[in-house]
Amino acid sequence: PYIGPILGALPPVLVALFTDPITALWVALLFVALQQLEGHVVAPQVFRISLRINPILVILSLLLGFQLYGIAGALVALPVVAVIRETTTYLRRHMVLEPWGTPAPAGASPPPTRQSSSEPTDPAPAADPVQLSGSDHAEDPAEDHSDESEQLTEAGVPIPGFRPD
Repeated sequence: PYIGPILGALPPVLVALFTDPITALWVALLFVALQQLEGHVVAPQVFRISLRINPILVILSLLLGFQLYGIAGALVALPVVAVIRETTTYLRRHMVLEPWGTPAPAGASPPPTRQSSSEPTDPAPAADPVQLSGSDHAEDPAEDHSDESEQLTEAGVPIPGFRPD
């Protein structure tokens, strides 16, 4: 990667040097500009298209590979990044993660369950909202319980499935 561009530019620069020294300078500058353009624009775009990797990631992986393991690291960096990319793409498509539940606080009672229409209804409610919020006063079941559901949520103890009627 370093010797090839120098050896490739040496014959044209020598021919131009024997013709005109100023022309040799322009030829050398042209080779440097072309190498910079190829290394910073063309190669990352080609790698982006062929490996489907972001050009910035291509440059960073080449630099990291070179810093860690020298020239061998730079040569191996892009295949390693391509394997990691394909592995993560495969795992995203084929692996389904279940959502984690909200952890119940210590000493909290289990959430009330809803009865389906096929089960017989029990005249006593499954869980009294007053007892869930920790209040000691009796409450009329016809009252609005929106305050208590807000209290439960504001206290940081939301109860899944609890809907005041």
